[in-house]
Amino acid sequence: MLTARRLSCFLLVAFHTIGHAASIEGDWEYIGKTLDAVYGEPESLHLAIRIDGKTLCGSYMSAYRGGMKVVEGTFQGKITGNKAAVVYVADSAEPRSTGKATLRLIGSQLDWVVTQKAPESEYVIQAAVLHRASARLERPKPCEK
Repeated sequence: MLTARRLSCFLLVAFHTIGHAASIEGDWEYIGKTLDAVYGEPESLHLAIRIDGKTLCGSYMSAYRGGMKVVEGTFQGKITGNKAAVVYVADSAEPRSTGKATLRLIGSQLDWVVTQKAPESEYVIQAAVLHRASARLERPKPCEK
């Protein structure tokens, strides 16, 4: 029998779950299924995303070659609904370089697509479908205004 108290708890849990799933903010990960040495594909991509009003910002980390090559950087842009256009900075590239990417939330998945590659960032993943991360990453610093 469904009591008012049980219904209230159920609705609270359902609202929290739906609210969380419908937000781009949080930690996301892509784990590849192929061996980098054979196929040349990245092994992982991790995004930590923060939203401040209409501004989306965060950090990324991508691993290649069994973790022997790790690329880190930051990104920031404007969010509109379930999409964001960002400028990313390849912090680990020499010299540091910038590129552009889009993020798009589709159900429980997040698409990352580079639309303009940073010149010195050969190891920045070009496209991936990410899922909510199983472990919490470091929370990004507040977005710059």
